[in-house]
Amino acid sequence: MPANSLYRSLGAQLCYQASIVTAHSRHNRVALWTDFKVNAEHEVDVYDTDGNLVDYAIDSETYYVGQKRHIAELDKITKISTEHVYTLKLSDEA
Repeated sequence: MPANSLYRSLGAQLCYQASIVTAHSRHNRVALWTDFKVNAEHEVDVYDTDGNLVDYAIDSETYYVGQKRHIAELDKITKISTEHVYTLKLSDEA
């Protein structure tokens, strides 16, 4: 993605990336996600409304998948969008 190259050229560091997947789940109960935390691998751990870590959770009509390996658990995928979040260290000089 051109924007990712631009961010890196400006010295930005990748904070995390996650996938937003339009698909269906084989599981009967799919959690509604309410929180996430970035892990050591710069991926996202997704939590349900009870604070439990879940493989993926529903967000409207899409699933917010913090770790790419969990995408394989979904069926009939019609779209995958990857979000990249960068941080830019600002100079200490004003």
